Amino acid sequence: MSTFETLKGDCTKLLTSVKSDIETLKSKTTDPEKQAKSVLNAKTNIPEAERCIRQLETELNGLPGPEKQSGGAKITAFKKQLDNYKKLFKKQEDIYNRTVLQTTLYGKSNTASNNQKEGNQYNRAAGHLTGASSGSRNAVEVSNDVLIALEGQTGHIERIGASRKDLDTDMGRANSKIS
Repeated sequence: MSTFETLKGDCTKLLTSVKSDIETLKSKTTDPEKQAKSVLNAKTNIPEAERCIRQLETELNGLPGPEKQSGGAKITAFKKQLDNYKKLFKKQEDIYNRTVLQTTLYGKSNTASNNQKEGNQYNRAAGHLTGASSGSRNAVEVSNDVLIALEGQTGHIERIGASRKDLDTDMGRANSKIS
């Protein structure tokens, strides 16, 4: 099995896991502990799926023509699916965060509508929590992009070092001939 096929299988598993986590969050009957685990799993698997797709794009260049075309179509489908899941997860995560906050502030039997002042506090706190969640997702995306850029720059620096050694050797030869 080629590296591309292995990565394609990994991507499929990650996307299936993210979908399952979203479905768990959508379910109102799921216990809170299982929902918390689903949030953590999705937060881990979404960046992993993004990284897997980037690796697939890299591997695609080494495939022959017909495989390259079908592989490109599969990568496009993975990207669309992941974008859809990211939107769905954000929505479900926001609902989950609000529910957790509501339960923490008011307990299971009370709601924010019982007291206007508490309701306003709840809404402000939920907005802050949603903003913090979005910020952490953005930080993960930026760190992944930085990691990829650094890996590329490391390879470039290694090639420059090898070229410099060759240049130093050539300069040494030229100087010995001049002397």
